[in-house]
Amino acid sequence: VGVQFFLEEPGKNDVAVMDVFSPQKFEELKTLMTEVGWPDVSDYWEAELKHRKIVSEFMKDPLLGSKRLISMPDRVTNTINVVDSDE
Repeated sequence: VGVQFFLEEPGKNDVAVMDVFSPQKFEELKTLMTEVGWPDVSDYWEAELKHRKIVSEFMKDPLLGSKRLISMPDRVTNTINVVDSDE
């Protein structure tokens, strides 16, 4: 219920993507992408992604969801497995 509420009403916790996915993590990802021959996405990251709000402008973006670049939150949170639970 807490996750569902957060995704529906993130409020002040709807922070910028770069506050969750730090510049250092982006640089690590970019290095790995370069190593496998993927194109540099730095311009897109700088101009389009890093300043978006993580829930309302990124996870719930229908364009990103339609391209399966991210999954809608309900696809991620519809089942929560608990250690030591029979359910």
